[in-house]
Amino acid sequence: MGMIFEVNKEEFVRAIKPAVEVATRNTLKEFKYKNLITIKATQDKLALFAYGGTASIISVISDSNFASIDYKCEAEGNVTVYADDLFTFMSSIPYEKIKIMLVSNELKISSASKKIKGKKESSNRSMPTVSDIVKPPNLGEKFSQEIKINREIFIKGIDSVLFAPAYEEKMYTYMCMLFEAIEGEEQEVRFSAGTGGRFAIKSIKGKNIVVNHQDAKIIFPKVNLTSISKLLSEANGPSVTIKCVNVDSKNNIPEQIMIEFNKMVLCLFGIESFTKYPDLTKVINYKYPNRVYSNLEDWGCIVKTIEGTKHRYNESIHNTEVVLNEDDEVFKVTPKTAHTSSTFIDMVDIKKCIVKGEDIWFCCNSQYIDEMVAQGNGKGKVQLNFESQSILDSIPEDKPKQMRPILVKFPKNVDEAKDISDNFYMFFTVSTK
Repeated sequence: MGMIFEVNKEEFVRAIKPAVEVATRNTLKEFKYKNLITIKATQDKLALFAYGGTASIISVISDSNFASIDYKCEAEGNVTVYADDLFTFMSSIPYEKIKIMLVSNELKISSASKKIKGKKESSNRSMPTVSDIVKPPNLGEKFSQEIKINREIFIKGIDSVLFAPAYEEKMYTYMCMLFEAIEGEEQEVRFSAGTGGRFAIKSIKGKNIVVNHQDAKIIFPKVNLTSISKLLSEANGPSVTIKCVNVDSKNNIPEQIMIEFNKMVLCLFGIESFTKYPDLTKVINYKYPNRVYSNLEDWGCIVKTIEGTKHRYNESIHNTEVVLNEDDEVFKVTPKTAHTSSTFIDMVDIKKCIVKGEDIWFCCNSQYIDEMVAQGNGKGKVQLNFESQSILDSIPEDKPKQMRPILVKFPKNVDEAKDISDNFYMFFTVSTK
């Protein structure tokens, strides 16, 4: 008989979730360690190892970070099992306290209580083991960047732009999220993602956001974002530490991003392609000649109109034309589909609106309007910032006739209790069709 230990079942299920996530989600196809977890039991703690190709995790599990796990080790050892088996079997067993034993080539799970006898023992489980040992890449020890950030704020920022990264392989360099930490009179962290044609930015400002008061600029692969948000949402502790490691061929250390939380180390790989990101600040800070307010509730009607007629459009990109009628204080919005009527959207806060120039209209991908409404939850006031078509007349003939993107500023949110505020922005290119 090999490894033997006892744990509280519910707490153990919670503790193994990060390793199961890394072993089974967004893994490389046909990867050697896909869906595998190695469990190492020692007298004072458990360690779980998972590596799916795009990410690895080393999870240390003990009474210090899982207070109710009630871990007791009778015999040290290690074993590798299928991650989906482990989670399914652990979740289904009815006992409160369980004993896990390695017997020959099977991992047996039974009640740790001696009172469970007879027919109740039929609830015991056993699962096959694997001869391989999961071996994640070596962890870095020297860091080019290191930042300790409030956990809840980091999650909030990621979740705000999860919809935004590119989804087409031909735009691979945009299949990522840029995270920035900026020290100033007040701290700012910024989360940016986009397709190349449309970008989303979440800016959060306040105090005690970045615990170690460091600037940072880190690009996270899109493939890992959902897992990062999920794992950190289920973690304990007020903060997480993020470290960047450059490649060290001599010590066989690949380039990686390390995320430390709750005595676990999540490492992200395959980041070599994400080295640069455009400066989005130039768009956010630019003073557009036209700055007009309107309500998202009104734009929601446009979304329904687009959905109702888009199926009759033969081209891959469906566009919508938006014309500003200053005299009537409305936008005339027309989906570019045959036999579709226009919808008029009122300008609001007229005294705060600024309108300059002539021939004021733009045409954009209809999907961007849909996303604008969705990201504002279909309600509230937004400011649309855009140029006039007449701006093109001032561009020399030998220069590209190109307008600045449409910038949408959403309402500022203030959390006085936490002493933070956040702003959300979207901007997207205008269409030539």
